[in-house]
Amino acid sequence: MKSVRILLILLTICLPIISCSRGITKLTNPGSIVRVSADDQMLPVALREKYWIDASVLTARKINREGGPHNHSIELPQSEIQVCYDTLVRVYNAKRLVARDEVVDVYEIHAREFPKVYKCMIAVADTTSWAIGWAQGNSSTGNVIIDSLAEKYGLSTKTPLPISGNQYFGALVADRPINIAALIPILLSIPGVIDAWTSPPGGLPWPQDDIKAIVMSDKVEMEFIHGGPGTNISWRFRIYAIGLVEFLEKDITPP
Repeated sequence: MKSVRILLILLTICLPIISCSRGITKLTNPGSIVRVSADDQMLPVALREKYWIDASVLTARKINREGGPHNHSIELPQSEIQVCYDTLVRVYNAKRLVARDEVVDVYEIHAREFPKVYKCMIAVADTTSWAIGWAQGNSSTGNVIIDSLAEKYGLSTKTPLPISGNQYFGALVADRPINIAALIPILLSIPGVIDAWTSPPGGLPWPQDDIKAIVMSDKVEMEFIHGGPGTNISWRFRIYAIGLVEFLEKDITPP
């Protein structure tokens, strides 16, 4: 009996060592916490760019939902984007968490771009003199407000605006993430502009991948959602400003 107890003690000591020697010890349980940095040097460049877009979308959602001083600003607050970006990087770096592997490597989850942060649609009356040159591909429209916005926020039309009925119709595209929701009222105030809007997120008839975030002063609660036909899977994390990443729960909605 004594020898059995000794064997159990030895197994208790040795198994974690064996597990660690074969690679990173993976933590699966809700409540698991790891400490990581927000250093993005280990991320591929393409993923850094995607995470910056994700962070911009999450920031746009926050300011449009909560209002505040940035609600009517076309420029998105870089400090708030940085908070969301650092949070995403910390989840990526939390490689000891199995939940991290699922949201990063298995399902490659990103935020749906709604609200839009790059593009809006615009319709202009075809009798508007400044729009005629624009539709012909001129870099400058001749409209002071439009040209000022284009220069300040890097707005451009990738192709000349086509004629649709009695309108020129096309897209304005920014060269960096901006608060499109704040841009639209300015466009609508310009004489000759009939309408300006963003297209709603389209796609499949079932819930799609998304990221949601609740940003607080000392932490961010982030939910990664994988949507599919009949099944939704979500993972919730709490990421602290001091560098701790806590896996809270995984929820599966069956078909």
